[in-house]
Amino acid sequence: MRNIDTVLRRWLVVEAIGGLLILAWVALGMRGFAPAALAFAAIAGVALAAVLHSGSTAADKVTLGRLALGIVGAALVARTGAVGWVAWSVLAIAVAADLADGWAARRFGGSDAGAALDMGADQLTWLVLATVAIGFAGAPAWAIALPGIRWAWVLVGTAMALPIHDPKPVDGDNSRGRCICGAIAVALVVAIAPATPAWLATAALAASTVAIAFSYAGDARHMLRTRRAPA
Repeated sequence: MRNIDTVLRRWLVVEAIGGLLILAWVALGMRGFAPAALAFAAIAGVALAAVLHSGSTAADKVTLGRLALGIVGAALVARTGAVGWVAWSVLAIAVAADLADGWAARRFGGSDAGAALDMGADQLTWLVLATVAIGFAGAPAWAIALPGIRWAWVLVGTAMALPIHDPKPVDGDNSRGRCICGAIAVALVVAIAPATPAWLATAALAASTVAIAFSYAGDARHMLRTRRAPA
């Protein structure tokens, strides 16, 4: 993967800028925000797979499939204007499938490119879920922080020459990040469920925001100590 690191880092910066603009659109509730966010997630997912030259392994196929399923679920929400149980179930399955691509990587073999694709799919799935939460489930606009923190980190980390493209930034380990990522995905699914009371949804989103900020702060501390990224 080393020979495509430079291209990947550049793409992540482009994606971060575009993603933050989309999030501003979502937070402001401007007309057409949902189709724009879903189109961005689809295009960014395909572009990332192309940059990584990935998509051929079983794990990669599951990763791209779960992102596509999440976009379909969100499109169902946007079409009806509300989070119904059918659309919510599709989104919940898409989130649960994150476990499947990890299993496929262990069972059939994974790669560094596949790990980066998985991280990117997680980020775009958060965009999709945050769009649903804010636009159709009554979540506060600050919920854009969930996908927004990652993209802000990409821009800041790039300016500081840190390895923002590394899916396992702490000496090859991402166990903390994976646990927090899983918890956030669950929190987002709970927050948009039709039966979830507003106070619980807000609490889940707030806890998730704190958790992701803590995770990236830990990564930043480690990277600043090691300074492993090329200038």
